[in-house]
Amino acid sequence: MLNQQPTARYQRKLKAIVALADRWQGAINKEEWPDLIKLLKKFSGFSKGYIRLTEQMPPEIARPQFVLKRGIDKLLNEWSTISRACEQRIERAENNGDSFQHGDLSDNLKGARKKLQSYCERWNGEGTANPYLPLNEPVVYFEKVYRLSRSVYAPEIPIISIPLVDYDPDYSYNSSEPDEKQVRWTALAHEFGHHIFWNSLELENMAQMRSDMREKVIDALAVSAERGKAIIGIQRIHVSQKMVERTTLWGHWLEEVFADVCGTLLDGPAYALSAQDIAAERVAVVDDLIKDDHEHPAPYLRPLISIQVLEKMAQETDSDEFRVLLLTENGLINQLKQR
Repeated sequence: MLNQQPTARYQRKLKAIVALADRWQGAINKEEWPDLIKLLKKFSGFSKGYIRLTEQMPPEIARPQFVLKRGIDKLLNEWSTISRACEQRIERAENNGDSFQHGDLSDNLKGARKKLQSYCERWNGEGTANPYLPLNEPVVYFEKVYRLSRSVYAPEIPIISIPLVDYDPDYSYNSSEPDEKQVRWTALAHEFGHHIFWNSLELENMAQMRSDMREKVIDALAVSAERGKAIIGIQRIHVSQKMVERTTLWGHWLEEVFADVCGTLLDGPAYALSAQDIAAERVAVVDDLIKDDHEHPAPYLRPLISIQVLEKMAQETDSDEFRVLLLTENGLINQLKQR
């Protein structure tokens, strides 16, 4: 009996959030937020299955609560995120009892969703070519920082958070606003790059892709190290040691570099400009520019990555207008370099 009491308590917690998830499905506008409705259904179905699993759990393994508690705590934490996303979609800013005509969280989220929709459409195109997969639209909401998270019950539908400090109280959503006029929330392009990194390939192809990317990094570092010169003797040992260290470093940075490349491809010069602003905001002294957190490229590198991608885009574009915009003496690339 004592063994089963904690299990029953966990079941009650799960049943409570399942009831709320089902309730939100009726409260959220299905036409406006189909991505969130799909996520709610996935969460509800998975949680109901988890409840059935706990009901079938023999008493002799119910006693060690670690496995049971970890799983349910994870679902409770994920529900906290989903419920916040739901609340923000029906939020209305009020002033003296009257709703504002614009500027509420829901309006901001519609604008952010439009950006993510445009990224999805560009990736999926006329039909994503093998071995790449079409991507689902992420769910977006406001939180503390920009971040993409994936769940075990719906890894194909990630949740992307936008910092609350990037909420624009004066923004009024306009569904016909051209994408190029939408310069808010440029970091969404970076987070969508993480979506591509994790969800654009089947698992068996993903390992090969990452291996190929690391090989390309090694090739690039080798060219950089040798600079066309023949290296022999002890100098070769030193170069080889540095190569291992640099390859390891760039290996740690691989996903974040990938996301920065995607961000530039998706948002162009606006993303490169934002990369400079973010680097400036995050450093207090010059030495901060070369700090390594073993996950993100050093701050001084990230704007340079974006500029390198813009140069590649300018070389390969079919648009003469875009090439001139980027490459002329007073073009955007030179302006970014001078800045």
